[in-house]
Amino acid sequence: MACGAPLLDARGDATCPPGNGTNCDDGNLCTTDVCNATTGACSHPAVPDGLPCNDANVCTVTDTCAAGACIGSNPAISVPQPRLPMNNATVGNVHAPGTMRPKFGWEASAGAGCGTITYELQYSTDPTFATGATTVSAITTTTYQPPVDLSVSTIAPDGARVVWRVRGCTAAACTPYSQPPATGALPWHVNVGRSDHDLNGDGHADLLMHAQQGPLGDTGKVYVLFGSAAPAAPSGTIDVGNANVTLPTPPASAGDLFGGNVNDGDVNGDGYSDAIMKATLSTGRGQVFVYLGGAAFDGTQAPLSMLGESDGDEFGALGALGDHNGDGFDDVVVGAPGNDAGGPDTGRAYVYYGGGTFDVGLDRILVNTLSNDAFCKRVASIGDADGDGFADLAVSATTAGVRLYRGGSDGLSEASCIFANSVAAQTHLAKHPGDLNGDGFADVVVGHDAATDARSDVYLGAKGDAFACGSPSLTFSEAFPYFGVQSTIGDVNGDGFGDVVVGAHGDGSAGGKAYVYFGGAAPDTVSDGVLAQGSSTDSFGYSVSATDLNGDGRADVVIGQPNGGGGVNNGRVYVFLGGASTVAFDTSVDLLITDPTDGDQLGVSVASLLPQRRFCRWSGA
Repeated sequence: MACGAPLLDARGDATCPPGNGTNCDDGNLCTTDVCNATTGACSHPAVPDGLPCNDANVCTVTDTCAAGACIGSNPAISVPQPRLPMNNATVGNVHAPGTMRPKFGWEASAGAGCGTITYELQYSTDPTFATGATTVSAITTTTYQPPVDLSVSTIAPDGARVVWRVRGCTAAACTPYSQPPATGALPWHVNVGRSDHDLNGDGHADLLMHAQQGPLGDTGKVYVLFGSAAPAAPSGTIDVGNANVTLPTPPASAGDLFGGNVNDGDVNGDGYSDAIMKATLSTGRGQVFVYLGGAAFDGTQAPLSMLGESDGDEFGALGALGDHNGDGFDDVVVGAPGNDAGGPDTGRAYVYYGGGTFDVGLDRILVNTLSNDAFCKRVASIGDADGDGFADLAVSATTAGVRLYRGGSDGLSEASCIFANSVAAQTHLAKHPGDLNGDGFADVVVGHDAATDARSDVYLGAKGDAFACGSPSLTFSEAFPYFGVQSTIGDVNGDGFGDVVVGAHGDGSAGGKAYVYFGGAAPDTVSDGVLAQGSSTDSFGYSVSATDLNGDGRADVVIGQPNGGGGVNNGRVYVFLGGASTVAFDTSVDLLITDPTDGDQLGVSVASLLPQRRFCRWSGA
């Protein structure tokens, strides 16, 4: 159609036939052409502006006549939204060739297309994309995986933080590139070949183990074992006396219980993990210590510290680390369930935002008004569960249940909802959540260890308000005492899906177990491996963690057993190396860490976290 049925030219050429006033066509879609009675030429007065026309260009869909010309605009398609890997995730290991090829994924551009929509991906280690950017064009799907490993540093700190963005293109034009989660936030990024629990930056995760030091007046110690290609001794057993670093109590006072709830994360963004732990203090006030990592980390560096407000607050009884405001630095959230500011044992949480110079200055307090609720008895940075690019926070309380605080450019929001089925006196949160089904949203594991309702509920992440603390998508349940007290997520078989490890430390008549559940596109609730060690009172599974100690690109399972161990509550820590099998997890012990001192209770808390971080009471990791 030229400009509507009444305006169609009859002849289809620009030559006037005999007879003035006869229809002719000069090829202009927005003129009414007739032979001029005086000149005999094909004249073309313009039709009124605004009438529809069609210039046969498939890339324009709103063509109209304007000043005698057929004008159309290109159809708008939406800017694609980054989705995979989860923002700030960790992918691959610098010591494992072939693992440093992150699979980038995004939501498709929406809107009327001009033929096929393709995508252009750009990634770089420069947050401005001004230097060293790699551009891949004409991608016809919504995923792209580099054919070879990305080039990253092999000098401490190993690995690299890679920022990325994507845009949609038609035959006519491209959209703008996808933007950071918010103004001032770091662009979408993935940590390639870099462990977020590597204190000395050599590319191997390091293991932190807490010994309560009972016979020595409960002073407490933390042993640090550096990861390596072969972390096990030839015999498969090492003594804590061979640990690379021992962190002493500062100050060394009886009852301090220094080293509980050990954790690590990068609060100053230098690529080295920082070791974080608490001391209960004999008064119950609580204090949290931060040891900044570095290439020469040896534990002699003076730690930064934060002190609780009042005696009995239990400040540091639990805590979390995650980038809740999107600036590229891990933030520290510390719970004080015994705080009485809102009433007896209402509890509160303290937020310290990370920065290039971590100043331990208090930035925000999350408050509670329900007495005896022990708010923040458990807390976890659950990763980006709603897909907006910011890590979210889950906080439990004795009676109110687990509340969701969403991250954002201004930090944490007020609590938005309470997880269904989470109201229980003993509710626990997975210590380093990840993505079980590979959709780019963090998934949340909430454990319940009540005698008649021991289980771990899984809440799969979803976009925006669709993630709203609804009913759990999966429930793990085993008939074993205290199943669900501890849980963690890590990719133990290297297939790209997060796997869940759930501890069940027994009740004095059973020695404890840990269960492994593989993730997948459609994860199920059937265990893929059962770990068991020790005897009836050893409490195997009291603490659990998952991390890549040997640098093969797969998380290794770490289990604490604070009782037993050959003496009187010496304690042990077991390491089960990850493997490639997607059918069953190898349950044989690869490394046993022992403690010669009676009453030390080594393994009360273990830490080395993948891919997100937090520490809590019980395991603290």
